[in-house]
Amino acid sequence: SDVCSSDLGALVLPPLIGGLVLGCDALRRREPLRLDHLFAGFEPGSRGLLALGTVFAVANAVLALLGEAIAGPDVDALTATLPGVLLGGGLPDVALVRDVLMRELLAMLVVLALSLPLLMALWFAIPLVALQRVPVGAALKASFAACAENVLPFVVWSVPPLALTLVLMLPLAAAILFRSLGLGLLAVPALCLDFVLTAALTFASLYTSYRDVFALGDLP
Repeated sequence: SDVCSSDLGALVLPPLIGGLVLGCDALRRREPLRLDHLFAGFEPGSRGLLALGTVFAVANAVLALLGEAIAGPDVDALTATLPGVLLGGGLPDVALVRDVLMRELLAMLVVLALSLPLLMALWFAIPLVALQRVPVGAALKASFAACAENVLPFVVWSVPPLALTLVLMLPLAAAILFRSLGLGLLAVPALCLDFVLTAALTFASLYTSYRDVFALGDLP
């Protein structure tokens, strides 16, 4: 069920982001931002964005299944013990925690390595399809090439939000380690706020980076 819900999110994400890109472009032209911008990517004339969503959903399903296969079934067993640990009802199995964390780390690294080419292909493909009606295949190719040529700016851009997320994960790790429910209740909302801020930064950066790379030049 987790994979199915993840696939559904991946399917609708490119059309939703495409609508936000159209809204950003309207603001640049000093036009009002409307609610229907958000759903513009689902209109009949936006089949390219739906095709990107299908590509993303299929790739996401494969990566999710691969990650679950590497992580193994013990993750669910460990997750089930966390409420009791946070409420002070018992100590976590140290050997289980160590084993699960190592396999989770390996799964995360493998999935991340395989996700990078996918994200590089999708990053500029969404605004290219939404704003310039570039065919899906050409948009994916152009996006991958543009990201490969701008690796350093992407690395510099990603460091601050990644560092902030890692810092905000420390209280949650401490809450689990010290079995502190109060600390856990503070850490979770902070991580949720970080997610919202990072998402807003990502959407804004997507449009502005597209303008820098493509709007004033030709497709590579």
